[in-house]
Amino acid sequence: MRTPDFVSVGHLCCDLVDGRRILGGSASYSSLTARRLGRNVGVVTAVASDFPFLATFENVSISISTAPSSSTTVFRNSYRNGLREQFVKSVAAPIRSEDVPEPWTATPIVYICPIADEVMPDVPERFRDSIIGMGAQGWFRKWDSTGRVRKKEWTNVAEVTRHADAVVYSELDTDDPYGLAREIVQRTQIVIVTQSSRGADLFTRDMKTHVPAFPIEEIDPTGAGDVFAAAFLVRYQERNDPVEAAKFACCAASFVCEKEGTEGIPTLEQVIERKKKYDEMCE
Repeated sequence: MRTPDFVSVGHLCCDLVDGRRILGGSASYSSLTARRLGRNVGVVTAVASDFPFLATFENVSISISTAPSSSTTVFRNSYRNGLREQFVKSVAAPIRSEDVPEPWTATPIVYICPIADEVMPDVPERFRDSIIGMGAQGWFRKWDSTGRVRKKEWTNVAEVTRHADAVVYSELDTDDPYGLAREIVQRTQIVIVTQSSRGADLFTRDMKTHVPAFPIEEIDPTGAGDVFAAAFLVRYQERNDPVEAAKFACCAASFVCEKEGTEGIPTLEQVIERKKKYDEMCE
C-alpha cells in the first residue's frame, strides 16, 4: 500500500438537505481539496457498506481505508441567518489507532477531523513524523435525544492537542474561542480561528494576525472550514509560512462557498489565480 502525502482521518458522512442526501463530512471536504491541489490522498474513516459516495473518491484516485461499521454518520442541516442548525440521524463506528494503515503513518501531512467525536485520542500518536493538523469541530459537539447538535466543552483538549502542529476551528464552535486559542497555542505551533465571511485569526506563540476573507456571493458555506484547513496544511508544508498559507487557504475556501456541497472545491490553478487578486486587494 503506497503512502499518501495527505491523509484525512474522520467520518465521511451524508448530509440531508431538502430531503436529498449529499456528500458531507470534514474528511470529504479536506481530502477532495488536497487532491485538487495535487496531492496523493488517503482517508481513514468508518462507514457502512452501503455508503453511496465511495465512487466520488475512487474516481479521483483517493484511497479509502474503512473501519468496520454497521451505520454511516448522517446529519440534517439547515441555515437560519447564517447560522447552521444540525441534527444527527445516525453515527458510524469510532476510528481507532489500529484502523490507520501502517504505511500511511509516514504521510507528510495528516488532518485529524472528527465530526461526531469519533476519532480516539491515541490516533495522532501514529503520525510521529507528520505535520499534524486538527479540525476541532467534532470535539465540540454533543446531541440530545432528538439528535439536535449542541455545543459541549472540549474536555480532553490538552491530551489531544499535545500532538498537533496546527489546530483549526470556528469562532462559533465554543463560547471562548480566543481564550482557548491562547491556551492551545502553548502546546502547538499554530491555532486558527475561522470567522466565516470575515476571514480568520491566526495565532502563533509570538503573534496574532488577522487574515481577511476573499469577498464572494455566498451560496453554501458548508465545508469551508475544512477546505481552508486542507489548503492551509498543503501550503504550510510547501512554504513554512503560516501567514502566506492562511491567505492561500482563504482563497481556496472562498470557492466552496459559491456552490453547494463539494461542487465548488477548487483546483490549484483556480486558487493561484484568485490569490493574485487577493494580494492586490490586500495591498
